[in-house]
Amino acid sequence: MAVVYGMAKNLNGHSDVESARGKGTRFKLFLPVVEHVKEISQSTDMAQVEIPGGNETILVVEDEEMLMDILVTSLKQKDTTS
Repeated sequence: MAVVYGMAKNLNGHSDVESARGKGTRFKLFLPVVEHVKEISQSTDMAQVEIPGGNETILVVEDEEMLMDILVTSLKQKDTTS
């Protein structure tokens, strides 16, 4: 939770937590609206659009082992194709 809080703060956002005994806990993450978005022309094949990458660190949180394996494999493949 501390990582999520830090990321939200770095993006000028905030988080909110609601908790009730017997009901559970709800986390809300508020991020600012992006004002400028780079448009991709409709004639561009989305499969050919290169997503820029560098030396980012990605936190993957998934409680389903099969989905976690798929996500990790996909990210590792992206890393080796760059």
